[in-house]
Amino acid sequence: MPQAPRERIDSARLSRRVARRGAVGSEARQYRRESVITRRRRSARTAKSEPTLGMRVMKERRALALTQAELGELVGLTRSQISRIENDRLTTEPHDNTMRLLAEVLDMPFDELMALLDERGMNGPK
Repeated sequence: MPQAPRERIDSARLSRRVARRGAVGSEARQYRRESVITRRRRSARTAKSEPTLGMRVMKERRALALTQAELGELVGLTRSQISRIENDRLTTEPHDNTMRLLAEVLDMPFDELMALLDERGMNGPK
C-alpha cells in the first residue's frame, strides 16, 4: 500500500514543540509522526462532514456569481459577517429577518436555511 506524502513541518516550530516536551532523537521523530497522523485524521473528519449552513450559503452565492460584499449589501450585512456565516463561525444566532432576506436573495426556502442553522448550531459541527 503506497504511503501518503508526509506533510512538511516548520522546523523552528517543531524544535520549540520538541524542546518543550524535552524530546530528543527517536522520541522527537515519534512526536513528529504523531503530529502528522493527528493532522491527517482531523482533515479526514472535516472532509466527510455533512453540508452546513455556511457551505450551502457559499454554494448558492457562487451560483449567483455574487461576491461576499455584494451579498452582504443585498442582505444588509458586512462582508465579514457573510464570511463568518460561510465559515460557520457565528457567535450569535442571526435575526430571523436577516435569515429571511438571505433566503430570498439566494432563492432558497427559509425553512431549509433555518433547519441547517438549527442542525449545526452557531459554532460549526457538533
